[in-house]
Amino acid sequence: MKTFYRLFAHEFGQLRGITLLLAAIAMGGPLLLLRLELKNQGSRPVPRYEDLFDASGSAALYGSLLVLTLLSFLLVFYSAYWRGKSIYTSLTLPAPREMLYASKLLALLTSLLAVYSAELIGIRLGYAYSLDKLQAIGVEHPMNNGLFLAFLRGDFLRFLLPHDPTRLLSNAAILLAVTSGILYAVLCERSRKGWGALPLTVGAITILRVLAYRLSESDRVWELSGRSLLGSSLFLLALTIWFIWRGIRFYQRGAIA
Repeated sequence: MKTFYRLFAHEFGQLRGITLLLAAIAMGGPLLLLRLELKNQGSRPVPRYEDLFDASGSAALYGSLLVLTLLSFLLVFYSAYWRGKSIYTSLTLPAPREMLYASKLLALLTSLLAVYSAELIGIRLGYAYSLDKLQAIGVEHPMNNGLFLAFLRGDFLRFLLPHDPTRLLSNAAILLAVTSGILYAVLCERSRKGWGALPLTVGAITILRVLAYRLSESDRVWELSGRSLLGSSLFLLALTIWFIWRGIRFYQRGAIA
């Protein structure tokens, strides 16, 4: 375990700086965007917080931050080939190669969870700021439905923090599939395994279809039953197992060098 901890500390250490920066933006960004949106509010009726959050651009900011987290991992991964060829050194370390793979996977997962947690904190801070701002300008009973109802009504907020087991499982499946899929994709590219694009494409289509449904549930634009949502989650979890198994095999064979 001590060996794995050192490997993980090294891998996450390369992501720590950008993760802290993105987490800080996730907590502070909505405050600035909500301030600008409230300036334009004027005499219009007070919107619900979930609508105000979306209109301010905070939802788009949060999606961008998660994408930037993935891109930063790709940059760190390929820097091992571009600068000093440290990938070759890591493969000669006296440690099981399964640990090398697991440390990279856990580092990316930790980085995504850190940014995600910061986003939830940012939502709470944004709500408190918006409430104080509206009260300061004399608005009576601003957003009196509360933050709790915002998480129940807003598609984006409900996606970030679902309130039922099926959607919690869906979130976990998407997170694990994206994390393991990104690492699997770069390992396939490094090992020149073009056929790896097939399961990645299937997984990407499944995730996009689920996201399209989850982010438009209130409009019912996409019809996907709870049973289908559960089925897609189980499929993504099975795909995650495939990605992890193949990724470990790539490391064991040294095919990524």
